[in-house]
Amino acid sequence: MNKDIDNTGSCRQNCPALRQLNLHYHYFVSKISHEIRNPLTLVYSSLQLLEKEQPKVCASPLWSQIKYDLEDTLRLLADLSSLNNSGSLNPEPLDLQKFLQDTAASCRSFLAQHEILLSLQTAPSLPTISADRRRLKEALLNLIHNGADALAEKQENRRLLLAASLDQGCVRIHVKDNGCGIPAEYRDSILEPFVTHKPGGTGLGLSIAKSIVSHHGGELSFTTSTSTPGSFTDFCISLPAESLHSQGQEPAQ
Repeated sequence: MNKDIDNTGSCRQNCPALRQLNLHYHYFVSKISHEIRNPLTLVYSSLQLLEKEQPKVCASPLWSQIKYDLEDTLRLLADLSSLNNSGSLNPEPLDLQKFLQDTAASCRSFLAQHEILLSLQTAPSLPTISADRRRLKEALLNLIHNGADALAEKQENRRLLLAASLDQGCVRIHVKDNGCGIPAEYRDSILEPFVTHKPGGTGLGLSIAKSIVSHHGGELSFTTSTSTPGSFTDFCISLPAESLHSQGQEPAQ
């Protein structure tokens, strides 16, 4: 049985017709997203200009709704493009210690505005790995924003932990919040695209993170509890811990 499954998977990867179909699919999604986003961006720019020239329009509740709906559509198109291109990686030597420090610094202000305390805990000897800095940061920020959303209804003591360690040949990067946890009925589908249980959510943030991590040869998993007190959700990115030096490459200076 396992042999049959392995052969089927191999066929999917090596079949020229399926590879060509996959290329056409990615091209189609990218083109459609690009073609729709460009004119909508121009419309949004025109609305901003109109707002400056005719400030009275801001008094109408319809104006705020129009801008909100347009921004929501632009975000959806950006997410579609990101999901579609999550496998396009440009790996480089990545100092994980500095990378995580920079990522934490870039989102502390946003989290502080939502009264969320961010803590960073990293092992002292994280390796330099080969990864796409921009894509990996996108995956982490999606998890951090997801954690912030999970804390929105919490009245006090909102905490988010970004942690990293070495464990059995893997780097484990955790994004843990002390929100209400993920209900059991949502857990099997929470990482699938277009699945969301948040008002106004696109259902793409977690699936983009999963896809980016997967294309790095890693895995995205989570543990969660809805028990009170002590509810939490902990997303974990597991990446190969082989350093560039151990692979015969020199880290960037």
